[in-house]
Amino acid sequence: MKLEDFNYNLPKELIAQTPYLKRDEARLLVVSKGKEEFEDKKFSNILEYMQKGDVLVLNETKVIPARLYGKKETGAFVEILLLKNLEEDVWEAMVRPGAKLKVGAKAYFFEKNLENADINTFGVVDSNNEYFFDKENVYYKTKILPVKNSGNLEIVSIDQGYNFLYDRKNGYVFLEDYSFDMEKAPYRVLGNKGNHIYDLLFVNNEGVYFYDNQAKKQKRAGDNIFAGKIEEVNPNVFTDDKNIYYLQSYDVKRKKKNKGSYADILVSKNIGVFYLGEKKNWEKIKDIDSGIVGQVWKGNDKYYYFDNLGEHQIVDDVIYEISDEGTLQELLNSENISSDKIREIINTKKLLPIRGKEVLTAAVKYKKSYKAEIFLAVFLTIFFVGKHFVLKKFKKLENMKEETDYYEL
Repeated sequence: MKLEDFNYNLPKELIAQTPYLKRDEARLLVVSKGKEEFEDKKFSNILEYMQKGDVLVLNETKVIPARLYGKKETGAFVEILLLKNLEEDVWEAMVRPGAKLKVGAKAYFFEKNLENADINTFGVVDSNNEYFFDKENVYYKTKILPVKNSGNLEIVSIDQGYNFLYDRKNGYVFLEDYSFDMEKAPYRVLGNKGNHIYDLLFVNNEGVYFYDNQAKKQKRAGDNIFAGKIEEVNPNVFTDDKNIYYLQSYDVKRKKKNKGSYADILVSKNIGVFYLGEKKNWEKIKDIDSGIVGQVWKGNDKYYYFDNLGEHQIVDDVIYEISDEGTLQELLNSENISSDKIREIINTKKLLPIRGKEVLTAAVKYKKSYKAEIFLAVFLTIFFVGKHFVLKKFKKLENMKEETDYYEL
């Protein structure tokens, strides 16, 4: 067994970067003692499982930006994780690769392109310590980015998604050291902090763009269909000068037969832009829990719930029609409604999911596996070629037999 056996790839989009706005709405996994049973609950349910004599252990530790990436004098990569501050400027640490970093060795955490950084104006953009700036330049880790510091840098992302560096002043977009086409800037962000989408969309005057994490590059979803100024209603819903739209992701799958049963094979992950109608026909009635949970809207003489809890709170859709007067009054008159209550209302069909007209799609396509098809094609080819060869041999033997019989006569 090697140390490398314990390393594994954890995609950034699966790492929780920020806490829930309502901390007690964080997910809680309940494991039944002595049974292989798991329940997916919320932390607010924890009192349901507490009994007399139980001990609750509180972890009050805090995460600090303690992971350093650098290079040795030889240019070899080194990673250091700070564990404990023993005294001023002295830390207990874990090092990778440990065997190649001996006592007394020097590691440098800023390469040549940071040698001239202005230490007096040096700062960090994000909590992960990946994007930096000084009075003039912008950096991703140890790489200088092809943009000057505008003073308006921020991180934009969906809930538990990629962290994009966004220059709000100039509309530039970066993912790590990858730059969206700067000649097409400025870009406008759609879906920042969204919780019903796989990733963000970026709009400029001519089109709508996204980052394809399979192709590892910027792609164009389609033309800019929006009229005038785009304004956010909540992270999943927005308007232009004329219409109201919302964002929602979904998977496209195909069925594949496997040993008598069918398995779902992922074809693409899609971000859809859905049209709800003309803005003049829609009116916001109320924010539920200051908009953290969602909103009540009225459109074309019907009432709707606009969700802001998201799929991580096990709410699948963005827009729900409120089906009865009692539910409407409950949503309007309650100051605080838990996610459990929202899910209960959905499960009892008092909130009915609706879908608008999909007017634009950003699709990340996944490579299809042709292994089974290739195997079948090779097998059939071998079978028919072999069959042809055997028949040809058999026919040749028959002809030889006929010739032998003729001479015997």
